Amino acid sequence: MNSPPREARARALLVLASIVSSCAGEPVSLPEALQGEWRTREARYADRSVTFEAPATFRLGLGDEGEQTVKIESLTERDSFNGERRFELTYVDADGERSELDLALVTNRGVLYVGANRAVAWRRQRSSL
Repeated sequence: MNSPPREARARALLVLASIVSSCAGEPVSLPEALQGEWRTREARYADRSVTFEAPATFRLGLGDEGEQTVKIESLTERDSFNGERRFELTYVDADGERSELDLALVTNRGVLYVGANRAVAWRRQRSSL
């Protein structure tokens, strides 16, 4: 049975998703500004994370539920202004369902917003290397 739309939206909100223009037929390539692990200080998502990995996948850290790897099908940059880049991400989940997710990357603050929720800022974690 498919997940209810509410669960799909909740999962999508956990995703800190992606950026870069994508042309039909060309492989998706994640921009460097997006790659890596993203977390938030928001208590509701304390055990959640999203990790973008080149060339076109991200891992959803779902706390006690483990992880889910998601294939990015396309990334389209919609518009950019005042240091904010907006993107539309299309991904295919483990059940083969396609979903879309809007993202806003505020480069001068180093935060990513998922969907219309500007109350939860996600920040890229520093590498342990």
